[in-house]
Amino acid sequence: MYDFLNDALFPKFRKFVSEDYSSYTAIYKKYFAPHADISPANLLEWLDIDDTLEISRLDDAIILKYNNPFEDNDINYLILEPVVSKDHIQKVYKHAGIDSRCIIREQPKLLVEHLENDSDLVLAPNRTSNEYILDVNQHASVEGTEFYRQRYEVRAFERIYSGRVLSLEVIQTATKDHKSLLSNLLGTWQLTANIANSLKDNREREAIERAIESLNFLNRPVAILFLDDQPVAFALFATYGDTAIVGHVKVDYDFPFIFNYMVHRLAKHFAKGSIRFINFEQDLGIDGLRAHKRRLRPIRMIEKVDITLRAKGSRSADNQSDPAS
Repeated sequence: MYDFLNDALFPKFRKFVSEDYSSYTAIYKKYFAPHADISPANLLEWLDIDDTLEISRLDDAIILKYNNPFEDNDINYLILEPVVSKDHIQKVYKHAGIDSRCIIREQPKLLVEHLENDSDLVLAPNRTSNEYILDVNQHASVEGTEFYRQRYEVRAFERIYSGRVLSLEVIQTATKDHKSLLSNLLGTWQLTANIANSLKDNREREAIERAIESLNFLNRPVAILFLDDQPVAFALFATYGDTAIVGHVKVDYDFPFIFNYMVHRLAKHFAKGSIRFINFEQDLGIDGLRAHKRRLRPIRMIEKVDITLRAKGSRSADNQSDPAS
């Protein structure tokens, strides 16, 4: 399964290329799903957004190296192995040298939690990169006191547009016309609700364009919500086991309550099959987006950590996760 990396044995790295996606996807499905940040789609959309993603094999671990567009292009490493060893962490840092711009950042906590009490390592929670997990049945039914807001908005949306036809079309293979439609909608819709323009927002448009172009390459369906014949929302997603990773939900905010209604319709679609959870990805540390995602009532978070080597002779307090997460 790792034969595709025989030409990149650590400490040698090479560019992550399109031919790697098939092999990587098989490994991801078996060991790392449903982590969103290291899913095949996010490798293409975000980690390789500046064409810097490189890959290497260290024993049975995959090492990813890329320039983080949200951290002044600092060099990031990720170690992907079901149980990451301290030896692998130390070898990565030895390879990186003393450059403080190199760090193992946004490492899935599940892969390294057995090292939390290791005296040679510091595992610092990275709240910004935690991923939000929603319960499909909760959002499909919007029942219960905790879902009062969602239920109110869903019912209000249905009441406002009761005389019109609401339909969700799920497209498995996007045509050129579908891609053109999605790109055109991006040009007229606000990208993120109640968030001022920033570097992160600007790069979001770039990432979505890359996602649209690669829909069929990565076997990602797209769901488009129509009001009569007018598209008012769309979402790109991929399913792994019982979880759907929803990378982008974009809506026309000229229609009140549209976002929660789209989430509700997606959940109803997923509930018809074997999908039980939605991974709504991270909030990028943007206050408005964080509040927006918390209001979706996630049932848990997929946590990430930044890993550094502890300085000789130093001690630090135990790392504690953000209680709000």
